[in-house]
Amino acid sequence: MHKRARVKATQQAELLQLLMPALTESELDLVRRARNLKATGFRKVDQTSYRHATAFEALLGYLYLTDLTRLKEILQITAEPQN
Repeated sequence: MHKRARVKATQQAELLQLLMPALTESELDLVRRARNLKATGFRKVDQTSYRHATAFEALLGYLYLTDLTRLKEILQITAEPQN
């Protein structure tokens, strides 16, 4: 993740946008709820990107705890070259 700059809030926000069409309804609901949480500590990035990055991280954490197969699918989508 570090080598691909996936730890930056702006990059995570972009990855979330890439994933949106592939998410299930329950995953979209989780992303929506995580995105709407009050964001604190966003100093180097705009609040929207920070909230989307938080939602991306929440999705990965949720899938890590509940469905490793789906997590691998999601990570595969983010690993594909984006043209």
